Amino acid sequence: MGLFGASYGEVFSGDVDCKNLEEVFGKFNTDGHPLHWGHSLSVSDVVLTEGGAFFCDTIGFREIEFDEGNA
Repeated sequence: MGLFGASYGEVFSGDVDCKNLEEVFGKFNTDGHPLHWGHSLSVSDVVLTEGGAFFCDTIGFREIEFDEGNA
């Protein structure tokens, strides 16, 4: 998959207390976060972590290359 960035806008920036991407999905789809103003996490959204960038796929997440400078 190619490099992402230019067509994405940031809707949340901050630390969340999650152990894995599935917990992040639950946090933003069920629990919510007071600083999050975007839609529920869904297919094609990108989650940036200390470990890399991950594309929310139909089932699960897949690691991708993501240029934050183009976001």
